[in-house]
Amino acid sequence: MESIEVSAKTVEDAVLEAAIPLGTTRDKVDYEVVTPGSPGFLGIGSKKAVIRARQKTDEEIEAALKADQEMEKILDRLWQLYETPSSFYMKLCVLELLHFLLDTRNVAQEKVLTFYTSTQVEIAKKAEQILTAD
Repeated sequence: MESIEVSAKTVEDAVLEAAIPLGTTRDKVDYEVVTPGSPGFLGIGSKKAVIRARQKTDEEIEAALKADQEMEKILDRLWQLYETPSSFYMKLCVLELLHFLLDTRNVAQEKVLTFYTSTQVEIAKKAEQILTAD
């Protein structure tokens, strides 16, 4: 599917502007940030955000909807466990959530990272501490 390049004051504005020529709504636009842009100092030296955007396919929209529903189920169970704490079931639910989040089928292929940020590593370490604590 063809993509277009759009620039605007912010990334969000660029996504909204890209939706118009693509003939779709903002939630059906898949985009990649080429340049995040910057406000500059008091507007001096500001740079526009640039994105490369395309319309999502029906399959991508359906897969995202299924992933959202599955995530909602898992988070719902986690919330119920929060209200009535059970260490064992809480750990199982957190493991299910981590498995879901790490499953690359739930992420568009072009969005899969080949490295992890320091924040992601810290989150994983904290989750490991919680899961292995008795």
